[in-house]
Amino acid sequence: MPPAQEPHATWAECEHCGGLFLNKEIEIVKPRAIICFGKRRHNTSSGVPGGSLGGLRGSVHDLHGIPVVATYHPAYLLYNRKNEAAIKWSMWEDITAVLEAAEITYRRQQRKQGK
Repeated sequence: MPPAQEPHATWAECEHCGGLFLNKEIEIVKPRAIICFGKRRHNTSSGVPGGSLGGLRGSVHDLHGIPVVATYHPAYLLYNRKNEAAIKWSMWEDITAVLEAAEITYRRQQRKQGK
């Protein structure tokens, strides 16, 4: 089913699930960074409803002292094959931003010419 036809959880459902499970899981796991794949996941974890994914991307947010970043959901790649290279690079930039904010080391990659 294309993403536009998939049923989305309501904000109340997301808030309820986040309140019951997500916050407790974060408390137990104590992650150094959180990557939210998709706008709905970011809104649920950050507690901020609304906003576009484009407006959320490109900046690191804070959740109880843990750096959080929003990026595209992997399914977005499946439905946008023409822009796959650009989307993958954008996701890489989002992921590396949160890794840097959390001071987690990673192997840096340079963008290849023509991509």
